[in-house]
Amino acid sequence: MAMATVAWGILGCGSIATRAIAPAIHWAKNGRLIAVASRTREVAERKGREVNAPKTYGSYAALLDDTEVDAVYIGLPNGLVEGFMHRHHPQWRVIRERIASGAIFAERVATGVDRRSSALLDFGEACTAFAHGSLVDARREHLSVEGEQGRIEIEHPFAPRWDETSIRIVRGRDVETIVAAGANHFLHQVEHFSSRVADATTRAEPSEDGRANVAACALVEASFSETSSG
Repeated sequence: MAMATVAWGILGCGSIATRAIAPAIHWAKNGRLIAVASRTREVAERKGREVNAPKTYGSYAALLDDTEVDAVYIGLPNGLVEGFMHRHHPQWRVIRERIASGAIFAERVATGVDRRSSALLDFGEACTAFAHGSLVDARREHLSVEGEQGRIEIEHPFAPRWDETSIRIVRGRDVETIVAAGANHFLHQVEHFSSRVADATTRAEPSEDGRANVAACALVEASFSETSSG
């Protein structure tokens, strides 16, 4: 049976949309880019040529009204959308499998990302997460999942690019290193979403808890707002 091809439109022409998402759609075996939209016709036409999109729209509504578009990537400011493309990188399958196998009896999660802020999250059942990041400090990303008998360390959890990335399983003095192959998580995200559009019965993982992630981010943002206003 031939694989269904999903027609994509891109809403907003920012750098991630044009430099990461558009190429990923072109590379995807089950997706094709047919339209882009910007707030002005001039920008839409220029970006359309850059990303090889046959249709361009000078308004977001016009693209949404296009009945030939099956799926839309919303490339608008971060306050309106959240991105979890990193979850589609193969290294996260390794991490989930190791946690599920009881390799470290995971209870606590510590993360670090690129933004000067700190947050402590309580998920209940003795499961907490601490996150810290900065836009002004030297670039660094790291994630550690900690359990009663060990921890999993990921050197490039959020932006591994095409390079191989290492995952370390640490139990006392015993260290196991797993090398995950290089991959483009934007490409995997596009192919996964396209497969869900074409057939809703396909597996939801690894994006099954996207709403929960967005809700957690909203709570963190709300707590920062309360702190700054208080």
